[in-house]
Amino acid sequence: MLFIQASIYLFARQQEIKSLIAASQPDGNLTEIKLSGVPKPVSKTSQQIDQRTTAVARKKSTHSTSRPKGRGLDIRPSSIEAFMVNSESMVKTGEAKTTLPVLIFEIQAGSGLNANEEFIKLYNPNNQAVDLAGWSLKRKSQSGKEYNLVSTSKFEGKIPPVGYFIIAHKDYSGLADLKYSNNSNPLSYSGDTVLLINSAGEIADTVNYLKLERGGIWQRPP
Repeated sequence: MLFIQASIYLFARQQEIKSLIAASQPDGNLTEIKLSGVPKPVSKTSQQIDQRTTAVARKKSTHSTSRPKGRGLDIRPSSIEAFMVNSESMVKTGEAKTTLPVLIFEIQAGSGLNANEEFIKLYNPNNQAVDLAGWSLKRKSQSGKEYNLVSTSKFEGKIPPVGYFIIAHKDYSGLADLKYSNNSNPLSYSGDTVLLINSAGEIADTVNYLKLERGGIWQRPP
């Protein structure tokens, strides 16, 4: 008799617990799972939530191993190295540096004693040397006719950074970096134009003077 009463009591308690759980769940659909031999009511909704949570956790774990957090940017070492290489290439190949033109700095069209004491001094205002290969130096007379002082094929040498380069008549007695390739048409004392042309065929600089005194030197104004 006592066993029957105890069974009825346990059954009533189980029904009461199920009713309470069902009242707290929207669908009221329960499934029993056994843990350590003790029945435990668990809703299908809770199982679905647990399964979704586990799937999201696994996805996050897999994602984090392939790409660290970085505000949406790929900051893996390989990406950083690639960025550094690309940046270095841009610096090496880019046209960020501004090259200033080489200038005609001084002109002398002979001295009082010797008309061949003639030179033209160039100036490089840049912080890097300038290669003059393929350049040319010309004089233009008042009539507009041009003559080579140094032809393209004969022009060679480099102007050092923030330095000078002297081009002179073949019979010039001073030091020169380069001599004229054509000595039959020296500078006139008046009305000449000196043209410095770069390897691209563009005029790098030009000077037109009305008159040069014998032994006098024209110098570019500061």
